[in-house]
Amino acid sequence: MKKYDLAINDLKEAERLNPNSVSTLSNIGLSYGKMGNFDSAIEYYLKAIEKQKRLSTIMNLSEAYICKRDYTSAERWANESYSMSTDIRDKVISKFLLVTTLILSNKEYKLELKSIINMLRDNPDFEIGTWSSEELLGCLADPSVPQEKTVLVKKLIALLKKEISPENF
Repeated sequence: MKKYDLAINDLKEAERLNPNSVSTLSNIGLSYGKMGNFDSAIEYYLKAIEKQKRLSTIMNLSEAYICKRDYTSAERWANESYSMSTDIRDKVISKFLLVTTLILSNKEYKLELKSIINMLRDNPDFEIGTWSSEELLGCLADPSVPQEKTVLVKKLIALLKKEISPENF
């Protein structure tokens, strides 16, 4: 329903009742992220990770740092999520976050991009599943992000969604 402010109110009450709930802390962070309040999202993701490192929370944290333009932190957490990943989907998404960070921070990204392409070639049945790029694309819509970088990240998303083949990247 996209009523994130109401969700945050309910989740904060749940946090008050059970302050050690990692899921609650992660969901508060996710709701703040959906609202575009990345400072608060990062705060809650870090609280959750302090209690228990969960891959989904770390991926969301990396994305929040990308949206904040804190590429050093985004790169750190993207690498952390990759090291924790055990299945191909999580490995690909983690590498996507890393490549996106490298593109946006003007660093060399082609070796990491090649890694994604190889994973996709080696796993032709790969499906991105329920992962959404909407929040990240919203961050890239900012006029301060150079258009050519946005186009490259959108092309990378199309690759993950199998809208283009690795050969056409």
